[in-house]
Amino acid sequence: MAKKQINVFGASFLDLLSGALGAVIILYVIVPKLEIPVDEFEEQQQLAGEIAELGLSIEEISNMIPQSDYAQMLEQLSSIERTNNRLQGEIERLEARLEQFELSPEQEELIAELEGQISELQEQVENVRTELSECEEGRSDCEADLEKIEGDSQFLVVVMSWSTANHDVDLHVIDPDGNEFMYTNQSFPGVRGELTIDNTCGPGYEVWNITAPQEGDYEIYANLYSRSGCEGENPENGIADVTIYHRNGVESYESIELVNEQEKVLISTADIPGSGLITFN
Repeated sequence: MAKKQINVFGASFLDLLSGALGAVIILYVIVPKLEIPVDEFEEQQQLAGEIAELGLSIEEISNMIPQSDYAQMLEQLSSIERTNNRLQGEIERLEARLEQFELSPEQEELIAELEGQISELQEQVENVRTELSECEEGRSDCEADLEKIEGDSQFLVVVMSWSTANHDVDLHVIDPDGNEFMYTNQSFPGVRGELTIDNTCGPGYEVWNITAPQEGDYEIYANLYSRSGCEGENPENGIADVTIYHRNGVESYESIELVNEQEKVLISTADIPGSGLITFN
């Protein structure tokens, strides 16, 4: 009859070893990733101590268990001890790193000084923002005043000249209200603008001007009134030049041919805005 083998390790005892080994393995995987606090590691050290004590008990009864099981258990305990040593080394390394991050008194003083400078700069920024807001308000007031001044300083001066002898060429200007300034209506009561110079014998020129013109369009025409304005008839077509002077510059229209008598030719339309630049079409 074969001798019955005695197995002193019941299921509970093996579960204990497996659980302890699993805990240490978990520590081995997690701690290197710096996710286990030092106090938890101390608990693991205590568990490793208990396992070491358990190893003594195993040694006492080693003769009562199969050699293969005993060798496997020793390998497990050896692995646990290696893991324990590795974890201890990692803890020491982490503690050394923490010590490197401790600030010296000089560094703390420098940080306090920098924080004070930052606070002063923030206060200066707030002051600048306040000044900028005040400047924006002042700029808006200045722009309103400038628009008023620009409106008051607007002007138009239209000079028409013609080089063809004996021709009588007339300048016509129609304002936004439909008033037509010409040789028969050089001005209108209560209306700004006036035809100040009217020639009837070429070469000659005519001048119309206005200060602070109202908003709207001013149409400017040249009209060959007659080919015989003075010392005889000139059968040639009239040739006129028109120059418009305004606050923003000068507009010139040269060598405008006038073919038919008593026919107004549109030279330009001056658009006077409420504010801004005068435009010409």
